[in-house]
Amino acid sequence: MNASNASGTTASASYADVTNASDTITTTGGNLIAIASFCQSNSAATSAMYAALSLDGAAEVGEVVTIETDNTFQHSQCIVYRWSGVSAGSHTVKLRWKTSGGTSTAYGGRVILIEEGH
Repeated sequence: MNASNASGTTASASYADVTNASDTITTTGGNLIAIASFCQSNSAATSAMYAALSLDGAAEVGEVVTIETDNTFQHSQCIVYRWSGVSAGSHTVKLRWKTSGGTSTAYGGRVILIEEGH
């Protein structure tokens, strides 16, 4: 499990890594389950904030979207995703994010938890 309280920002319209929000696990092969949680807000009202997970640099999955209606609110995001058929070995899961406008800011603690499932 990786937990961090450092703040981060993004104004990217393409997915980028959330700072200090990744973890690595060595598996025996099979299913992999990840849970990620963090809080964010955006400087631009009516903007969309996206968050998703990436396994070993592959395309993002488990995307969640929050629409900013008032740039004074902080929104909690939580993603739970299960990959099946993951090969044995070392794997890294990253929390990634993007925005449709303005600058998104992460607040408080960010947690990513990975475990091998059956």
